[in-house]
Amino acid sequence: MNVKLAEKQQIVEWMGVRLLLPASWQVVRHSLGLAKGSLALVDRRRQRLQVIWSDWPTKPDVNHLIADYRSQQTDRDSNAVFESLDLPEPWQGVGRHVDKGGMLVRAARFDPLTYRLIETAMLVDREDPAERLLVSEVLGNLEVVCRPEDAQQWQAFDVNLTTPSGYRLRQATVKPMNVSLRFMGYDVERDRYDRRESRVRRMAMAQAWYKGAERMLQTADLNLVFDHRPMQLGRHAATLSTSDEVGTRWERLTGKLRRRRDLVWHCDREDAVYQVTTFSPQRADVDPEDFTVSCCREITP
Repeated sequence: MNVKLAEKQQIVEWMGVRLLLPASWQVVRHSLGLAKGSLALVDRRRQRLQVIWSDWPTKPDVNHLIADYRSQQTDRDSNAVFESLDLPEPWQGVGRHVDKGGMLVRAARFDPLTYRLIETAMLVDREDPAERLLVSEVLGNLEVVCRPEDAQQWQAFDVNLTTPSGYRLRQATVKPMNVSLRFMGYDVERDRYDRRESRVRRMAMAQAWYKGAERMLQTADLNLVFDHRPMQLGRHAATLSTSDEVGTRWERLTGKLRRRRDLVWHCDREDAVYQVTTFSPQRADVDPEDFTVSCCREITP
């Protein structure tokens, strides 16, 4: 079931779960867990949504899980007021009245293709019909795309990225105006991470500090010697810089040092600098352009 939100929308996609949400909502907490994890979003005043994913070896009885939740809440507060809700299939859930006219909607569904239980906790104004409709809209548009380890599309923190297959997100560093996502290559046959690596970074307020890719890279990595080459990336002038990791002569002779490539460009529409860095071991060349970053998004107040 796909329904249209009444206000401006945004797509958030994380660990194989895609959400269509109001544009004013922002991710404030995230996790990278494959077997279990969560994502939390707030609006300008409060937390509005938490999405939790967890592996289940067999299909659970979702109705029973919701009944257990209701029973636990009643044990804690005998005066708790609950409300049955008409949720889009295959969601099951219940609303609990909370202070100041609010309602906490707990809902769950099982995805048989990925064997994941998806749970949500959403806070709405129970007296506002538009808020009640928002519950169905958010749940109806939530899509389980793939297993977390197979995720290639990432859209959060103003970054919109598609990775090649064979990479897994290992680290997400989110600071004001500075977001960095680190991916590592994964060898499925050997069931381990390999030495391929990529980092995708978005740095905002570029007019205040950006003086070009060459100066930015040399300032950040004083020990590296870069070969800079200008290129065109869509509508943007970009710079592709190549270097090698610093190490001993023995590491160089034995092929342990990786080739580094940095693709850097300034998106004037967003006033942000994007940097895609790849590290390639011998016989496993990784091109920064294999990581597709979409920018020039519409900036909304």
